[in-house]
Amino acid sequence: MFKEIYWLQFLFHTGNYATAYRNLRYILELMSRAYHIDINYPDLTLDEQIEKAREIEESIYGWKLVDSVLCEVLNKTKEEIRTGFKPLWDELNRHVHPSARQVNLVAVQDFSSLITDSFNENLASDLLRATDKVFDIVYAVIFKRFSKLENQPWHMSSYTNGKSAYQIQWVA
Repeated sequence: MFKEIYWLQFLFHTGNYATAYRNLRYILELMSRAYHIDINYPDLTLDEQIEKAREIEESIYGWKLVDSVLCEVLNKTKEEIRTGFKPLWDELNRHVHPSARQVNLVAVQDFSSLITDSFNENLASDLLRATDKVFDIVYAVIFKRFSKLENQPWHMSSYTNGKSAYQIQWVA
């Protein structure tokens, strides 16, 4: 995970936004898979957990995996998770799988970004917002997984104000 954070920082600083989005999706799925294996197979050694991850990767992956983990971590229904978090997943996927919309967005905002990696304020701001959302989820997964953290005064809420947003709050 730490390696991915360094890559995200590098990609952001070099203006390689599409690749940074792909890394965010990878991080979200990686954390979901780790949580799923840890919770459902707690008695396995690390090597056995890695083997189990290989065994089940064809049956539970992508949104199905993330949805399942978020329901458990946030104690929400599938519909609440779909409403609150599926838009983020879809946004991350738009950059993982090339689309005409993605190319058009970059071409309209900053054509030079198609040719060279360069800074674009709007694209950078969008990426930072997505990064905040993904890492709010990462922290929620970590807090849920490790009981000492789970019992701390925090909660994660989602709210909608025209767009989906998420926030971890420390409660005094």
